[in-house]
Amino acid sequence: MNRAQDEGPTTPSGSGRDGTGKPPGMKMGRAYQGAFEATIAVVVAGAAGGYADQRFDTAPMFLIAGVLLGFGTFVLRLVKLMNELAAKTAEGGTKKGGASPNQEPQDD
Repeated sequence: MNRAQDEGPTTPSGSGRDGTGKPPGMKMGRAYQGAFEATIAVVVAGAAGGYADQRFDTAPMFLIAGVLLGFGTFVLRLVKLMNELAAKTAEGGTKKGGASPNQEPQDD
């Protein structure tokens, strides 16, 4: 038996992809990358605030400001990522000719 028969049916493109031209795990990888970037923003901004507090002897003013700035960046990054993923999911649903993910199935 050859490999294609072992793997079962493929998508219409025949490349083992989901019709979007990207490997199936690409969307999940993008989500993890965005979440990682957002988390790092809080850590970096907090560390910068902590350093500024030590440098200028203003504890904890800059640390709090840094964490708040990092958290704001965190929220904005996740909202942007969520919008990107929602748009790509909607594109994928309409490109394949199927119903969009937000449509309910209709009973005949």
